Amino acid sequence: MADISPPGFSDLQVAIRADGADLVLEGITEGIATVRLVTGPETCLECIMPRETLEMILFASLSQTDGSLQKVQLIDPRETE
Repeated sequence: MADISPPGFSDLQVAIRADGADLVLEGITEGIATVRLVTGPETCLECIMPRETLEMILFASLSQTDGSLQKVQLIDPRETE
């Protein structure tokens, strides 16, 4: 599958993958980007930044390519565990 992520997003993915997780851009609808944090048994959950920090960094990155972006919603499995 080809990576169609915006520039800068792939850099964030590389950083998150170093901790055994991944970021998936699920879509952008009505100015809201939905990004899923994917974790697994090998993920260092304590190594990954808090949701609020990740959302700010993702917003800064994604808004460079989409000026209509208003918000990033991160789906974070750590909040359901």
